[in-house]
Amino acid sequence: MTGYSQTADGSVHAFLYTPAATDCPARLLDLGVLRGPDSHGLAVNAAGVVVGQDAVKQPGDSRAIIIAPGLGIVDLNTLLPSGAAWKLLRADSIDDRLIVTGDGLRAGEDTQWTPARFEVVLESVVPMPSLGCCAADFDADDAVTAADLHAYMAAFFESLPTADQNADGAVTTDDFYLYMQRYLAGCP
Repeated sequence: MTGYSQTADGSVHAFLYTPAATDCPARLLDLGVLRGPDSHGLAVNAAGVVVGQDAVKQPGDSRAIIIAPGLGIVDLNTLLPSGAAWKLLRADSIDDRLIVTGDGLRAGEDTQWTPARFEVVLESVVPMPSLGCCAADFDADDAVTAADLHAYMAAFFESLPTADQNADGAVTTDDFYLYMQRYLAGCP
């Protein structure tokens, strides 16, 4: 599931929520912003690739975005062929073949920008994230690094539900020890 939520500093960030599964705790990931101050997650495919909108305060200056492990957060306009006559403003759907649709502006012969729907196929541009789950990869970036340990510790000390490694409904030292075992074991 994806969406957007207000952060402690008042900005709005896209998020990705993945429910708990066998040996994988539930995760709620703040996906950040591209240019900021706000981003919105509007659709997600089965592989966890999110599309949406990076919003700025000036009307018409938003950008359609894609967020995927191994790719990060990217302006979809930068993935278009050179000379494309489009400004992609908002992506609102993505399927498992990485076909993205949304709203944008298309340049006409008179150089006026006209609102239009777009469809972009990204299968050759965007790497597909691994579909496996590794509980040690707390930030879901397909690598187990010190950033995962840092992210887990922050969630643990704030007693966030994502820190509940054993899914018993409470964040305790048992969860900390379980995460440390997973972290030290790494991912296959």
